[in-house]
Amino acid sequence: MPCNWLLVGEVRFCKNPARGEYCASHAYKIRKGLTVSQPCKGCGRGTKSNIQLCVPCGQVLINIIIYISAYKMNIRELDVPEKAINLLTKREINLNGSTSRKLIHNGFRYVKNLAEFLQLPDAMDYYFTEQMDYLKSLSYPAIIPPIDIMQNRPDIYRRWFISIETYQSLFQAL
Repeated sequence: MPCNWLLVGEVRFCKNPARGEYCASHAYKIRKGLTVSQPCKGCGRGTKSNIQLCVPCGQVLINIIIYISAYKMNIRELDVPEKAINLLTKREINLNGSTSRKLIHNGFRYVKNLAEFLQLPDAMDYYFTEQMDYLKSLSYPAIIPPIDIMQNRPDIYRRWFISIETYQSLFQAL
């Protein structure tokens, strides 16, 4: 009767004769604590891996995991808008571009939703279409200027119906 020891990296068993399940050399190795090789779940080759995958099948699994994690990362990147409005110039800025990096380096802050940042009062009458249009026009990502610039530009903060004190407290809360 042949030995039941599956050879590592191969799909064949040991050819040595055995009295029981294993030949003398493999029975000795098992008594000393050596782990018995198991067939790979992918291809059937002998492997001593805990997850029962040989090196080639394990590499395929690693590539699949890397692909799935990169795909999830791309989905997360889709949630972030690529453009925001600069309140000083009223222009759209690419968030991944050098202009937005310079603005943020100079103290500007990124806000996902300008309407939430301004904390508009809840007492507004939402049945009037003008007020709903106003709220809708404010619901976009924006890059807001720092406090010292806003103090020198009253035309900006008056346009958004916000006092400079409220702006300071909101800006510092970010």
